[in-house]
Amino acid sequence: MRWVRVRAPEYNHGVPGALKNAVDVLGSEWVGKPIGFVGYGSAGGVRAVEQWRQIVGNLSMVDVRAQLEISLFTEFSEEGFTPNERRVEEITTLLGQVVEMGKKLA
Repeated sequence: MRWVRVRAPEYNHGVPGALKNAVDVLGSEWVGKPIGFVGYGSAGGVRAVEQWRQIVGNLSMVDVRAQLEISLFTEFSEEGFTPNERRVEEITTLLGQVVEMGKKLA
């Protein structure tokens, strides 16, 4: 299975324009692939993730239900990134769902 990692913050309650353009150009390579989302921003990037779900649907990508929502206010500081304790379980669930979806799509 080929993994694609796209890390994108939420800008103005949505997806960054330059990254959206890149996905439009390269999207045909990802048709039919599973995808999971990790959002970050003031509200955990949830609005951008919802927009990404619509975008990747047009590429016939299959998104999994689990997602991570990382807060810029509570998990980032001048010392760096300090994730909440629950993140280990959340990322395990997210990656597990992506792997299982990949098996189903194969």
